[in-house]
Amino acid sequence: VEHVYGAPWFVMLWAVWVIAGGAYIFRRGLHRRPFTFALHAALVLILLGAFTTWMWGEQGTMQLRQGKSVSGYLTDEGSVQHFPFNVVLDTFVVATYAGTDTPQDYVSRITITDETTKHEESAEVSMNRICSYRGFRLYQSGYDADGKGSTLRVSHDPWGIGLTYAGYALLLVSMMGFFFDKRSM
Repeated sequence: VEHVYGAPWFVMLWAVWVIAGGAYIFRRGLHRRPFTFALHAALVLILLGAFTTWMWGEQGTMQLRQGKSVSGYLTDEGSVQHFPFNVVLDTFVVATYAGTDTPQDYVSRITITDETTKHEESAEVSMNRICSYRGFRLYQSGYDADGKGSTLRVSHDPWGIGLTYAGYALLLVSMMGFFFDKRSM
């Protein structure tokens, strides 16, 4: 999957779609129909957000052990990147389904200490709860067998996420607008 969606030829395919879509919009005069134009603009924004993530977004993992401070993470490319803050795992809990050893949820309670702003914050990261701090998103992805360590997935993509969400919001508005546009029937 990563050899297709992350490949340069696939990104070039996105660019071709955007250019062809823009040419189609103006050649057919769709730019004079606001909701149709907004629908196509939303798709362009979504693809632009994906491109921004592909170009400048960073993903990786960080390994936490109880009581130990961590100030960086290992990127998917294998390099170490440092946070502008420190993370400490306070506690880790695995909740299992009744009568089994199968994990239902695992929860990391962490403390984030930001030396530059002199701010300290407690947060909880679980299978369904993401922690966001200064443009970094922390996801629960695994844990150590002894229950004293946790693995968090790290994503740093402040621009791509915003563009993509703006595209989805515009897509929703344009689709709702079709209900009120007499020419869309």
